[in-house]
Amino acid sequence: MRLLRTSLVTMAILLVSFASQAQTVPEIAAAHDPADGPLALTLSPSFPVADIDTLRQSADLIVEGMVTRARTHLSSNERSIQTTFTVAVSHVIRDQRSALEAAADVHTVEVTEVGGTLQINGRTIIETDSSGHPLASGDTVVLFLKKVQPQDRSYGIHGGPYGAYQVRDGKVFSYIAENLTRLVRFEGARVDELIAAIQ
Repeated sequence: MRLLRTSLVTMAILLVSFASQAQTVPEIAAAHDPADGPLALTLSPSFPVADIDTLRQSADLIVEGMVTRARTHLSSNERSIQTTFTVAVSHVIRDQRSALEAAADVHTVEVTEVGGTLQINGRTIIETDSSGHPLASGDTVVLFLKKVQPQDRSYGIHGGPYGAYQVRDGKVFSYIAENLTRLVRFEGARVDELIAAIQ
């Protein structure tokens, strides 16, 4: 019982709503006592249900590939933690970028998501997105991608968790939270069925 109580104290997590957050992540970290354990920031975005037809028509780029690297960092305004993933592209399924961009072969893409774990001034800060699961190094994926700003080097996942699928044993599974998978038309379908629907 004493060991359990100690573990609970050292792993204490403070949940912070981002809906009303005006402070930067470093400011929030500075106000947190490291003795209370990791600080968890939970983001709860709301994404409209997006079907494949809508996503395929409005995505800049749709690719299949493998996540090879992940780098966690603060956003440019320091109000969130982000992770930028490098994806080695094995198949460009659909390319609707500008003619200049589309002329170049796509070997890798960078994809940035909200969330990750950072050490800031000796404090462990964990940010999670409650709408879905994060990508991870080693994942084989099908991603619907869109640049938020034309000058951005990195893409965002178009449609949030509706625009990302992990490929396992020839089948695709969305990264959306488990309680919402019923809304995903191709959940558990063969990867070739998904690709055919996109093309």
